[in-house]
Amino acid sequence: MPLPFLIAGAVVLSTVAVVKSKIDFDEAEDINRGAKSTYDQAAQSLDQCRDDMQSWLEKLGKTKLALMQNILTPFVTTFSRIKNVNYDGMEILEEVPEDIKVEIMKTQNTTTSIEGAVGGALLGGGTVLGGIVAAPVLLVGGLVLASRAAKVKEDAFSNLAKAKAAAEAMQTAEVTARAIERMAREVVRVLLELEKQLGQDLSVLQHVVANNEDYRTYSRRDQELVVRTVSLAVTAKNVAETPLLEEDGAVTDAIGETLRNAKKMLGQIKHM
Repeated sequence: MPLPFLIAGAVVLSTVAVVKSKIDFDEAEDINRGAKSTYDQAAQSLDQCRDDMQSWLEKLGKTKLALMQNILTPFVTTFSRIKNVNYDGMEILEEVPEDIKVEIMKTQNTTTSIEGAVGGALLGGGTVLGGIVAAPVLLVGGLVLASRAAKVKEDAFSNLAKAKAAAEAMQTAEVTARAIERMAREVVRVLLELEKQLGQDLSVLQHVVANNEDYRTYSRRDQELVVRTVSLAVTAKNVAETPLLEEDGAVTDAIGETLRNAKKMLGQIKHM
């Protein structure tokens, strides 16, 4: 074959190779942009979710603190002044959930047990979650181009796979964060409802105790007020000190059960 044709053929092959390399580089660039977009969107969504969750955890902590300072502490002070407390024959207790009733019965005939039943509400609403909802560390950008375009394209596909895996992990973390946020919202709602009802009853009880500290001489209505106020205080304490999160960051089963009892108590209070 004449030399000119060999040279021409080599030029054609070289041109094809250059074009193919450019296509591979362009495809790699598009794939990398897609990988970065996938990662960035998931990270942005998780960051917003995490901010919302943290905001409600902080609100929960403040709600617990306000409950203890403004309601539970004054209640303990007031109740501790009442003498000769005895709940025998109080039909109103039949409407109280059993676990709450057990704690209420401990407050009879003693001024110290009320502190154990109601005092010491936990204030850990703003629990630090550690890495449970932290975005995975994954570098999508900064790709160093290989000497061959095909290798770059292969690396780009690898980056895309990693970005998708990271996005899935962040979406799972987002589900966890949303569950924590929903539960924190519900605990805050129930605590505020308990605080409102307990505050109203406490105001009346303080007036009763200011005039008479002997439970035995109370009217039936005032004795029922004592039982109702203690029931609410114990319920509020239970909700405040039940852990919201497990050590791994998952919502505890206990908080769900405690909230069910609290809602039942609030519903029954309306008929007491």
